Amino acid sequence: MEQESMSASSGFSPSNKSFHTPLQKWFPIRNPLRPLLHKPAPELKVSDEILLKSLTSDMTEPLFNLIQRNRAYLQNWISWIETIQTYSDCKNFVHGVRYKDIFAGQWVYAILDKGELVGLLDFNEGEKDLRQISIGYWLDESAQGQGVVSQAVVTCVDYVFEELDLHRILIKCADQNQRSKAIPVRLGFTWEGVYHDAGTVNGKTVNMITYSMLYRDWASCKQKYQQNRTE
Repeated sequence: MEQESMSASSGFSPSNKSFHTPLQKWFPIRNPLRPLLHKPAPELKVSDEILLKSLTSDMTEPLFNLIQRNRAYLQNWISWIETIQTYSDCKNFVHGVRYKDIFAGQWVYAILDKGELVGLLDFNEGEKDLRQISIGYWLDESAQGQGVVSQAVVTCVDYVFEELDLHRILIKCADQNQRSKAIPVRLGFTWEGVYHDAGTVNGKTVNMITYSMLYRDWASCKQKYQQNRTE
């Protein structure tokens, strides 16, 4: 499993002063125009075969089928999976996604591999003063081990840093979720620590591991990842 959960993000009312805070002296805006361009989640091309598209109502049936096929596996890591028991539950989940700007809603992407829905990836828990977001993901068990999520996360990190002008990205994983933790490690994210009993899965509390990536570190980390892929 590629990531433990998709958490709701905290919202705010965007304005022309959204990013003009005292924290700018530590996290300077590289392009003052970009943070003011509040847009819904755009389509992101990962490769010739992999595409990230906003989760929409026409994807409800394939998403529900995907969850059903992976339920025994996903319930070990995803707290909200038990809330989707029926097609109607899944429909409500899809309709509940709020596509606003990166801080006033949760961007949920369908991961499409050769046009087939194979998982979800989302941006959540946005912090406007810190210019920070978290990335979550999960993938069809049969599609794992092929680099799909790693490539998707690389594309999202590029977009977040270069187009949204953010400063910091987090990935949070359940401590026992080895496949999930392998993604940030592979991409060079920094291990920040263990948050004890910070998550709940299957009625049990789990420790959460947090990894981070800063804008200034991304270019070199991405280069190392790409070199390792070609070796």
